[in-house]
Amino acid sequence: MRLIRISAIALIISTIQMFAYAGNFRVNINYLVFHLPDDTSYIEMQFLFLGDGLIYKQNASERYQAIARVKVQFTNEATAQAINRQYNFASDAYEDTALAKGNSLYNLVRISLPQGTYQMQITAFDANDSAATPLTYKNTVKVNFDSEKVCFSDIQALSILTEATEESNFTKYGYDYFPYFSTFYPENITKLFYSVEIYNLEKIGKEKNFYAVGYIAQEGTNSPFSKEFQQEKKLQNSSQNLLIQRFPIDSLPSGNYNLMIDVKDEQGVLYGSTSMFFQRSNPSVVAANTAAIDSLPLDTLKLYLNYIYPAAEKEERAFINNVKSSDYDAIADFFQNFWYKRDPNNPQAAWLKYYKMVMRVNNNYSTLRFKGYKTDRGNCYLRYGPPNYIEYNTSEVNSYAYEIWTYYDFPATSQVNVYFIFYQKDLTTRDFRLMHSNAIGELQDPDWKKMLGTDISLPDDNRTKKETFNTNDYVY
Repeated sequence: MRLIRISAIALIISTIQMFAYAGNFRVNINYLVFHLPDDTSYIEMQFLFLGDGLIYKQNASERYQAIARVKVQFTNEATAQAINRQYNFASDAYEDTALAKGNSLYNLVRISLPQGTYQMQITAFDANDSAATPLTYKNTVKVNFDSEKVCFSDIQALSILTEATEESNFTKYGYDYFPYFSTFYPENITKLFYSVEIYNLEKIGKEKNFYAVGYIAQEGTNSPFSKEFQQEKKLQNSSQNLLIQRFPIDSLPSGNYNLMIDVKDEQGVLYGSTSMFFQRSNPSVVAANTAAIDSLPLDTLKLYLNYIYPAAEKEERAFINNVKSSDYDAIADFFQNFWYKRDPNNPQAAWLKYYKMVMRVNNNYSTLRFKGYKTDRGNCYLRYGPPNYIEYNTSEVNSYAYEIWTYYDFPATSQVNVYFIFYQKDLTTRDFRLMHSNAIGELQDPDWKKMLGTDISLPDDNRTKKETFNTNDYVY
């Protein structure tokens, strides 16, 4: 049993229901087939009963508790033999039902299944609601692992993965995980996180080097959507490999896609492949990835001029500030020339690379009032690129929360060890404002330590000698 109280998870799972519902009782279900080195296989069934549809009744201890009941049947198509299981999933018990409001109930079970094809039937209902009609779901499940070939488990889409502090039913390979219960990724989800098991590499060639190549491909194609959506990892020559990867999808436009995993050797020979279908809704990215910079509508062009303002030079900013007095041709010519100056060989690629940065900034730094590119942190990111290191300090009594962004090399002003200090003036807007920087030409406040109530030591403003630093940079 696990109760879900994290609002981000509630937001994720509410995008689509994977399972029908009766009345208020709703359940999302994942089921995935895995293999073990001893030639046994199992199906893992993951259940998420949505909290606002559960009924709480008093138990024997006069405390309020919800109970979801699930019956599962697997019938082997070849032998007609059936495997039947029944489970009761009980919530925590509460003195008052108001304390349990909105808490979803998550659990999983694992059932051994010999090789074969099965007709699966799942029946689920609220054990505290005798009048409700049970939910029924049917599908075909195939268990087919060839011990002499490279094989894969089903791909597990993930919402949360944390290092386990103690073993539980939710622990695998030293991690506690919470699944992603959907094939739909809305705009607010900015990362696709997954794991998959790869089997039998030690039987294919102990002297070979194998690599797992994960990539996102548009449905109907077998190549990466772009280089950004491809990752490679060397595998061990063992009976079982666990692959865990995360793709940023903030710049992935709307559409139907397949997450692909190929296993290849160092010569590029393909030994096996698997995939997972998903849908992406990201309307703000579609135009930038499909339209050439010489064929954009006027309203879009004006928006994109706002996007490029942080990276523009003084003369370019003057044009953007007075864009209302310009006609379409003048704006279009300016936008094309802006990117041609930065990459004469491929201005379109230069624009798309920058546009992806804008999308990351909008996802990471938007406030209640402003999109990310209009904020101080967003402006800094777009003007100077991502910092090498970010230190975050939480707010305390009589002090502000603040971030210190450090750039080891700073070509914009030919400095090194440049830092920017952003502080959060209030907890409502979530806006971090620039307070101080040692970058030439940026805002400086000699009293910044006093304002933040800190005695932290930072490099001198006039330092120019390049130092040696730890290479374990923060990846933002």
